Amino acid sequence: MKNYINMKRIVLALSFLLSTSYGFGQTDFQEISADANKAGGNYLPYPTPTKNLTEAPNGYEPFYISHYGRHGARYMSDSKNIDLVFNTFRKEKENGLTELGESTFLKIKEIKKQMYLKEGELTPLGYEQMNQIANRMFENFPEVFKNHKHIDARATHVPRSIISMSTFCLALKERNKYLDIQTHVSNEDMRFLCMDRVKSPDRPEEENEWYNKYSDFCEKNKGDRNRLITSLFAKKDFKKESADAFCDALFNVARAVQDMPLSNISLWDLFTPEERWHYWQAQNAFWYYFCGAYRTHSIRAKEFGEELIKNIIKEADKAIEGNNTCLSIRFGHDTGMMPLLVLANINNTLNDTISWESLHTKWSDFKVIPMAANVQFVFYRNKANDVLVKVLVNEEEARLPISTKQWPYYKWNETRKYFELLLSAKN
Repeated sequence: MKNYINMKRIVLALSFLLSTSYGFGQTDFQEISADANKAGGNYLPYPTPTKNLTEAPNGYEPFYISHYGRHGARYMSDSKNIDLVFNTFRKEKENGLTELGESTFLKIKEIKKQMYLKEGELTPLGYEQMNQIANRMFENFPEVFKNHKHIDARATHVPRSIISMSTFCLALKERNKYLDIQTHVSNEDMRFLCMDRVKSPDRPEEENEWYNKYSDFCEKNKGDRNRLITSLFAKKDFKKESADAFCDALFNVARAVQDMPLSNISLWDLFTPEERWHYWQAQNAFWYYFCGAYRTHSIRAKEFGEELIKNIIKEADKAIEGNNTCLSIRFGHDTGMMPLLVLANINNTLNDTISWESLHTKWSDFKVIPMAANVQFVFYRNKANDVLVKVLVNEEEARLPISTKQWPYYKWNETRKYFELLLSAKN
């Protein structure tokens, strides 16, 4: 643990010197107010990239891409939230609903109908996201996909991840029918595709104090339940536990609707801008605590991310040696994506803080893991076989805490050494 903490301090120092103006934080009340969907955190639909990519240095050409992507937009992973909300409305209808409650109940019925037997599945938007990302990859790096190149595609055993992989591969195949694509779904791959679905380590005893502070912060930042309850129901004397459970479930349904084919329905107007802000702060703290920078010095970000980095190095070495593989694509989940970003400190994601109140100035879940979030390591080489790499996060050029004279391009041998330093640190 001591060695790892020392390494972490070194990385943080490098980050401050090399990438202080880059990161996934700096979210304020105005940003969430301007776009309520951002209050949905990791339910935010994939943001279409807007920046142009920097041309490769003279004499260098892309030849290989190493990718990790979250599945596309999905329905709610289970029906517990929509069921709780629906059943509460149905029960309270006997006691009377307000005018807003009546109109909201109609929306809830439609959402529940749309959700039927679709828990966790890709929505139509999810399919479209995979198609668009694959096509942009082909268009951005056509040299990579020349002729009869090989693609190695792997996915977790969760159906939405498998379908994301298949949709992505089909889009590439349509662009070049000669591509040799092999797909894999195996429990053996889970250790690097999404470790949290293999094991979930217990919280160390020494972190209980911090966990309690985090829980208190979340409790304080969930808005005014009483205002929301009285806006919907004639009955006013809800027990606190019931009111809390209902309001939390309703917020979770509201943030999921943006990914569903329900263009005429939104529940965001049920919450005031201040309530959306408070709810978002609470869930943002959850992601930061669960497998974000807060956990890096102890368990999750390192344990969940290191196997993926090992796999990235191994497959890159093979491609550089000349095994005809042009693309390694891996499809998983937010809990696989975030540890990679944090452990590798991409875009200064390893931005540790002990102040929950100021967390939003350094860390924003919707900027790290929106639906279909992805990381692409794009490899280039010249005739002298000098290899460069650049990192794209959600298809926009990102920074590593490594010195370079030609950003966004880094020497692969230096990047590899940096990754090995991360892996050599002991818990």
